[in-house]
Amino acid sequence: MFATVGGLAGQVRAALGDTAAPVPNDAFTAASLEAAKSYTEAQELQHAGKPDEAIGKYREAIERDPDLGRAYSGLAAQYANTGRTADAEKYYGEALTRIDRMTAREKFRTRGSYYQFARKSPEAIKEFMALVEAFPADSSGLANLAFAYSQQRDMKQAMELGRKAAAIFPQNVGRRNNVALYAMYAGQFETAITESDAARKINAGFVKAFVARALSELALGRTAEAIKTYDSLAVISPAGGSSAALGLADVALYEGRTKDAIALLDAGIAADLAAKNISAASLKRVALADAFLAQGNTPAAARQAEAAVAGNPSDAVHLTGGLVLARTGQAAAALKVAAALAAKLEADPQAYARLIRAEASLAQSNARAALDHAREAQKLADTWPGRVIIARTYIALGAFTEATSELDAAATRSGDSVAIALDDVPTFRYFPQVIYYKGLAQAGLKSGAAKETFAAFLAIKQNGDEAGGLVADARRRLAQ
Repeated sequence: MFATVGGLAGQVRAALGDTAAPVPNDAFTAASLEAAKSYTEAQELQHAGKPDEAIGKYREAIERDPDLGRAYSGLAAQYANTGRTADAEKYYGEALTRIDRMTAREKFRTRGSYYQFARKSPEAIKEFMALVEAFPADSSGLANLAFAYSQQRDMKQAMELGRKAAAIFPQNVGRRNNVALYAMYAGQFETAITESDAARKINAGFVKAFVARALSELALGRTAEAIKTYDSLAVISPAGGSSAALGLADVALYEGRTKDAIALLDAGIAADLAAKNISAASLKRVALADAFLAQGNTPAAARQAEAAVAGNPSDAVHLTGGLVLARTGQAAAALKVAAALAAKLEADPQAYARLIRAEASLAQSNARAALDHAREAQKLADTWPGRVIIARTYIALGAFTEATSELDAAATRSGDSVAIALDDVPTFRYFPQVIYYKGLAQAGLKSGAAKETFAAFLAIKQNGDEAGGLVADARRRLAQ
């Protein structure tokens, strides 16, 4: 067996005639020099933000050493980062079946990486804390620990650790862009733009850097700039085109341009299916369901939500798809999704299950039950959609003061709304509803500010074609 740890990987590559700098701080066990070389090259491509090329090298490493467990884990991580969750789950399984062949350091990394993918952030934190304690120079452990804290919604800690990891190896594009994402989720949008630009200087084609910038621009009200950023992303690569289509559709739905959104999403889904990227297509199906729902076409919305849930096993898709099913009156289908989420061990999917149940109860005009479900959800995880659903239940119950408290909290946490599952998938289209529901709560309190709030909501939608639902009600109230 041939083992490489840290600098030894560089010695192996030098012996093979490679003059490139070695990947810093890595540790893995390989059965041959050839497999070690392929794995190390995959790591360098990963750190440079070139996932497709990294995937090819990880596969090459596996061909040369089928028991190289860290190569399976690296391959899984690249699939997870590009939204191919089914492939990621498959290769994490392959890595874990080989965990007994790994060193202690490899085990910490592999289990921690899997726990992050599975949204088991407390377990991930334990693994990466143990890794950093045992191997203080392991900057990868530090970077992954930052990510685990972000999944716990502790963005302050995530940013602090993420900056430290990025400072150690400033040319690691993923680590630099993660700082941008943590800033974005914390609502520090200008910082997010600065950090995403720094990541793009390292790799001009890094997809998530464009997403972080565009979402931050949108959250700052710079809609035209966000569209321009997504347009630039669309021509970078096929993966960039797929992400841009969803991002542009999210902007269109934010503005109420439902026809534009549907056209973008139909084309994007067709391209994803042609590329056999079912997971990416499912993300667009959720947005398409939202578009149909905004048009009042509930049967079409329900069909797209069902297809999304069937095509993507992620908790985020099940949450958003389940909420649409509940809103369209498909209670049985929605509660089935909720039951699957509730069966999981982690806090987030259990919270999502209760939010879907709350939405189903609201659709059945049972606000009291909805409030109970939503409160239970927030005890498990303090999510942005949870705040909004609680506010809506308070409005339905006539508790308007309590509703304004929840809506003010949701407005303050606008960073959470840009991607409600903290998975970098655009969802800022949901944010305007906070303004509309605040208008309802103010109207319930007989506040003179209600009309001003409805006008602010309609100002966002003024260039759109969305005519029903919240828009129609806001127009009616403003005209009274």
